[in-house]
Amino acid sequence: MSKNILLTGANGFIGSHILSLLLTSHHHILAIVRSPSKAAKLTLDFTSHPQFSILELGIVPDITVPGAFASIIESAQASRPLDIVIHTASPFLYRVVKNNIEFLDPAIKGTLEILRAVKGGVGSVKRVVVTSSCAAIIDFDEDVVRVPRKVYTEEDWNPRTWEEALSGSSNAGYQASKKFAEKAAWDFLETEKPAFDLVTLAPPMVYGPLRHSVESIKDLNQSNGRIYNLFINSTQEAPEPPNGLHLYVDVRDLANAHLLAALTPQPPILAS
Repeated sequence: MSKNILLTGANGFIGSHILSLLLTSHHHILAIVRSPSKAAKLTLDFTSHPQFSILELGIVPDITVPGAFASIIESAQASRPLDIVIHTASPFLYRVVKNNIEFLDPAIKGTLEILRAVKGGVGSVKRVVVTSSCAAIIDFDEDVVRVPRKVYTEEDWNPRTWEEALSGSSNAGYQASKKFAEKAAWDFLETEKPAFDLVTLAPPMVYGPLRHSVESIKDLNQSNGRIYNLFINSTQEAPEPPNGLHLYVDVRDLANAHLLAALTPQPPILAS
């Protein structure tokens, strides 16, 4: 049975793959982007998709402002009540972030705004899926090197403090943003007790082909940009690149995981 699904970050690296799978599965999608120009670009990227006609676009310029999603969700409810929300929108481009607060605000406030909007005006929604990151739970200074076989649970969080988040490196800012955003989501569920349940996905570094178009190399997502730079900056004299972390996933597998998380009747439970 087809579902009515709101997808944020629909024009992003991960979001565009999720969007493609949702359309292929004949779900009605309200895809959220930040501007009319991004909406036009997304239209061009998907106009040849066989199910393009069931795609609707919505614009939310700033997901951090109070009530950011209220009007667009209210409008959606009037025409086609939502069943599921998938929230992928969160910055992960070090080169465009000038201050760590630019990681923190969209991640934390954006997550809370979508949850508040769903609780406040969308009684039909049964599931919210949030794209988190393994950066929220892994201590990269210790765990990856010393305990590579560690099994992580919902009790594990990275040790980044708010002070580190504000004044530390970009890595610290990003890791903290994912930690505090996911913790805020679970705290919201505990205190507000909404009618929907919550599933978070914590992927490692995400690699794979682009589903969305880019106009220049600078528009590549963070992970693919690293691969490009590795090749383009290589010379015979260049030092051997360091071994990468044993943490990665194909973007197509991750997109499919979002579908499973969204559509499985009960939240998946890991086998012991």
